[in-house]
Amino acid sequence: MNSPAEIPYKSFIEIERNSDTPIYLQLANQLAKAIQLGYIPSGTKLLGTRQLSDILTLHRNTIVNSFQELEAQGWIEIVPNRGSYVLSQSSQKFQKTIVPKQFSINLYPDKTGFQFEQSILLDNPYENFNQRLYLTDGTIDHRLAELKLPAKLYSAILKRKTSISKVNQSKNEYFLKNLANYLNLTRGLHISKENILVTRSSEISLFLIAEILLKQNDVVAVANLSYYKSNMIFQTQFAKIKQVKTDQFGIDTDDLRRLCEQFPIRIVYVTPHHHYPTTVTLSSQRRVELLQLSQ
Repeated sequence: MNSPAEIPYKSFIEIERNSDTPIYLQLANQLAKAIQLGYIPSGTKLLGTRQLSDILTLHRNTIVNSFQELEAQGWIEIVPNRGSYVLSQSSQKFQKTIVPKQFSINLYPDKTGFQFEQSILLDNPYENFNQRLYLTDGTIDHRLAELKLPAKLYSAILKRKTSISKVNQSKNEYFLKNLANYLNLTRGLHISKENILVTRSSEISLFLIAEILLKQNDVVAVANLSYYKSNMIFQTQFAKIKQVKTDQFGIDTDDLRRLCEQFPIRIVYVTPHHHYPTTVTLSSQRRVELLQLSQ
């Protein structure tokens, strides 16, 4: 795709003008998602702000703010007097990708891209449950929850009169819906409340993931230095842990590539925002290389 005019922007940009999320952030998030999914290939020159403004019927300043947000997140590079380009590695050439005339980035896949041991124990027994009453083995009764003290400590939204009725819903769907919106906005995800499982800690979440994905002698790559609790969790599944070098840019993807040539890697455990214990943030280039290596 050498010409930016070939990109069918209107087919995947959906602006909700009544949304609480600013329009420029909606546009930036959807463009970032399109880049991540490969709909806009690396190295592609985006349309100019005036042209994109006319196509999407948005103010030019909105387009400018969206491009600045994308540049700040490391998705594009704005070259003065030349245009805006989707970031790519120096060794990567233009990719010709056939983009369908109509596609949506708002679809969640029906199946995962990896294999794992399936069991009816993982199924939610209440998804297809149409009875009025059912018994559980530990779900709390939200009607008995004390909400006055949290309402004083939480943010202003919990102090509204309608908050108590929303929080008292079965399975707390109000909380899950807003948590999904937060993750979509801040983490570049596109999920709904059905894709969220709330646990008491990150360690419990990681243990559940390891229990599902790992088998004996599977190889797990972790950064050096790494979080000892996560290493212990992987060892409970009798996995083999291999360490990957780190530097000021985060995990060394070249060292990880060499490791992949020696062993079949089942899981790569990284903390891109703040690596423990160095607190280093994984650079945008390393993140792209990690995604490409995983493919």
